[in-house]
Amino acid sequence: MKEHKYLQKLMGTDFFVSIIVDDGVLDENTVDDKYLEVLHLAQSYEVEFSRFIHDSALSYLNRHKQSSVSERFFYVFEKVIELWRDTDGVFNPLVRLDLLGYDSDFETTKEFHTKLSSYNTDFSQISYDRDSLFIELKDGQCLDFGGLVKGLLAHEIASSLSDACGVVVNLGGDISTRGLNLNGERFVFNIYNPVSKQYDIHVPLHNRSLATSGEYKRRWESGDTEYSHIISADQEVIDTDLASATVIADEGYLADAYATTCMILGSSAANEFLCSRKVDFVLIKKDGVIMSSENSQIKTS
Repeated sequence: MKEHKYLQKLMGTDFFVSIIVDDGVLDENTVDDKYLEVLHLAQSYEVEFSRFIHDSALSYLNRHKQSSVSERFFYVFEKVIELWRDTDGVFNPLVRLDLLGYDSDFETTKEFHTKLSSYNTDFSQISYDRDSLFIELKDGQCLDFGGLVKGLLAHEIASSLSDACGVVVNLGGDISTRGLNLNGERFVFNIYNPVSKQYDIHVPLHNRSLATSGEYKRRWESGDTEYSHIISADQEVIDTDLASATVIADEGYLADAYATTCMILGSSAANEFLCSRKVDFVLIKKDGVIMSSENSQIKTS
């Protein structure tokens, strides 16, 4: 057994792929070719869905407010509709971080704003037609699929590498796995605890996906007030008792969207929401209390 690791920048973040193979079945050149295939797939996602690329399909739709889109774009849009309904509108891709100045990669953004402008976040007003793959936004509306696309892509890549004995895809914290590690065991991921400031939560994964949402990384200050990239559908900076939310699901896009939803809901409502769905989770409150799903193999140390 041999592990092949690949790392580069994509979608403004680290794109890491680990492919574990029986080296008697797949040689190094074949594995490299398979990585190049999934890299090209990932690059095509970035070109289509990035709001930071002027000529992306998403940017075109946001500028012109109507467009015929690809089958893949409409598939992602349908997942967004599903999540908007599933979360009773808490997950809302019409939230506009660009109006806070977050209109490029976070590391390169030069000036953030602290006052949100009023704009249209009524997702029910979007018109669309499945047969013609047509989407029409209303004035003031712009879509931002955010991390959901990364979660969906990570899952697709992990699933596509079916010849491998084990796969890990980590796209900026959206993680998907397939198979087992070099020792024939589940992959184990150490999750950062922003309260203890340690990687003291250990999550085993086998053919599942993981995503974490929190306010501890992408933050900025104005005066005595701190702001983050997580904004509610009513255009308010959230006031939550959660430091972070980690969700483990069968699908990567679910893990990502549910984690963000939990940060907006707060610990009590988030716990109730997740317990009614087929996912595992770790919710870390700002007071250090850890809430996790029952019957999972999640461990703390």
